[in-house]
Amino acid sequence: AAIEANPDDADAHAQLAAVLAQKGRDKEALEQARAALHLDPDNERARQLVGKLDRPALRDRQELSGQQGPHP
Repeated sequence: AAIEANPDDADAHAQLAAVLAQKGRDKEALEQARAALHLDPDNERARQLVGKLDRPALRDRQELSGQQGPHP
């Protein structure tokens, strides 16, 4: 895979994250998107995926701490 050939390629991590997200593998997708942002903090695709995928975790953390967050 592209990541194995070049593990420092942020775009490859972001692309894999998008594919994983499409398959419903959100945890793995989030890990790949975060890896992409670690390599390239300006990677817009990875930034969007993290924003999309990390919202349920944010909501869970807010509920656990007693904070009120936006609820759909």
